[in-house]
Amino acid sequence: MDATLLEHWYRHRADQLVEMFSNPYSNAGLVYCTLVSAILRLGVIDSRHAYDPFNPAL
Repeated sequence: MDATLLEHWYRHRADQLVEMFSNPYSNAGLVYCTLVSAILRLGVIDSRHAYDPFNPAL
């Protein structure tokens, strides 16, 4: 395979991946967005509870 052809193919694949993940209506994009928001939400909840002076568990 030609080096320029290979480079072009990699660029095309990278563009496809970016497009797929940035499109919230595609399956992968939807999963990615859901996952990120769930992780952020869990992180926010965890950090809130960790520094909550009124939390009886501490």
